[in-house]
Amino acid sequence: LILNDMVKIRGHGAKVALCLQDSEPRIRDLTQLFFSELSKRGNSPIYNLLPDTLASLAADDAVDSGTFRTIMRFLLAFVNKDKHAESLMDKLCHRFQTTGGAASLCVHVPACVCVSGGGFTAHGGWLGTDPKQWRGLAFCLGLLRLTERGAKRLADNLRMYKHAITDEEVHAAFQSLITKAKKFTKQETKDAVEEWQRSFDAAHAGQSEQDGVAKRSARVSGIAKHAIGTPGGDGGEDGAGVGAGGPEATAGRTKTRG
Repeated sequence: LILNDMVKIRGHGAKVALCLQDSEPRIRDLTQLFFSELSKRGNSPIYNLLPDTLASLAADDAVDSGTFRTIMRFLLAFVNKDKHAESLMDKLCHRFQTTGGAASLCVHVPACVCVSGGGFTAHGGWLGTDPKQWRGLAFCLGLLRLTERGAKRLADNLRMYKHAITDEEVHAAFQSLITKAKKFTKQETKDAVEEWQRSFDAAHAGQSEQDGVAKRSARVSGIAKHAIGTPGGDGGEDGAGVGAGGPEATAGRTKTRG
């Protein structure tokens, strides 16, 4: 029905893609055949399905990393045009801004505010905060054919994913892309890649420092809350800074002396 344009697959790509890993061999084979036939149609239907399909699978907690990677290796193999690979790189970089868990797809960040578990933006905006999805996006970027234009787009989009490179797996994936891009021979591209490497390293160092500051602040905040909530502590809820045991204890000691 889909191949004959009687049913639209848009919005259901992830569900169909999951059949590539079905426990029944016949269903797996039919699904592979379906996508192979779909790829032969005009208007690049698989390319058009990929962004939403990828995002849905990456956000699905029931889909483990191995299943996700196997499916995406199969689907991304159909992206054989450089312009499509470059366009997908742009789209995947933007997805780093909007990844999130089921409860919240993204977090709004005021200017220069750090986000625990995510990152920050110098001008305020939205940052994704789901490392599982970050890893999936970075993995898929590594599967796409890297062109000189693609490398420049990844470099230009650093602001989109720099909050995610505190994750070791994401950092390694992007570093692999930079290393691959260094093999291009045009001097203009080589210069751009070197600048990308410097900016990438600076962003990683800055994000790591901010992540460390956020964690230290959280620990200090936890210790302070614990101290405030301890009966008899300095400035505690019961002590109120009057002395060990609070005002009642002080009054008791005064009565005793009287």
